[in-house]
Amino acid sequence: MTGISTLAIVLFILGGVLVIWVIAAYNNLVNLRAQAQRAWANVDVVLKQRWDLIPNLVETVKGYAQHEKQLLERIAELRAVALGAQDRKQRIQAEQEASRLLGNLIVWGEQYPELRSNQNFLHLQQTLADLEEQIADRRELYNEAATNYNAYQKTFPA
Repeated sequence: MTGISTLAIVLFILGGVLVIWVIAAYNNLVNLRAQAQRAWANVDVVLKQRWDLIPNLVETVKGYAQHEKQLLERIAELRAVALGAQDRKQRIQAEQEASRLLGNLIVWGEQYPELRSNQNFLHLQQTLADLEEQIADRRELYNEAATNYNAYQKTFPA
């Protein structure tokens, strides 16, 4: 073999290795993005379950809450905003405010002995607490997946 043909073979092999490495790195990036999207979808499922619970909670509390009408109306507005939001930032803001207001509603409801003895309220309160815990857990998984994706994206193709 001549020097040129040996050099051509070496360059061809190096080029092939480089192409394989780029394909593998890109596939890893796509996989990390899919994991982050899947993690967000898991958060979204629990958020929707919480929103589905809210009309029952509002209806249960409504009979006891004549002077808390604004709070109940605001929670209903936030539900409409969150479920109809196309923008993720707008939705996250609605979710955060709703979490705060729902906490206020539960604390407020605990001040009324009649409401505290209402089995439907107690069940809804426990279900809401369970959902909030699931939301926190799934958000943690989403944040981890998003962090991994963003870190890999910044270092790609290194």
